[in-house]
Amino acid sequence: MTGLLGRLRARLRRQPRAPQKPRWLYKVVQMVPHQPPDPEQASRKLSGALSAEGLRKQFPEIYAPSAQGNPREQINGFMDRLGDDGWEFVQIYQLGDLPLMIFKRLNDQPLQKSSGPSPQP
Repeated sequence: MTGLLGRLRARLRRQPRAPQKPRWLYKVVQMVPHQPPDPEQASRKLSGALSAEGLRKQFPEIYAPSAQGNPREQINGFMDRLGDDGWEFVQIYQLGDLPLMIFKRLNDQPLQKSSGPSPQP
């Protein structure tokens, strides 16, 4: 009997395994336009308690022109950080007024069998 089992095991080891399809993780990022802080508007909200110039001096990290940064550089930095984490940009998808950025990366976690129903295609 062990001879038969040994031959079956050897035969199974020789048979090529079907390559596994890659499994992906997806990340959806909503692109929200961000208006730079306006010290004049902030001063009006404070009913003039602090002048726009006073806000600029007290909070240069918020109101200085250099604090705003270049929007393209900000996007590049954001995408570089995602790329460093293994995320690959796929596309931009427009959902109503919302532009969504789609990213993917390989899922290297072992596949776990679920007892629930499979997702429908």
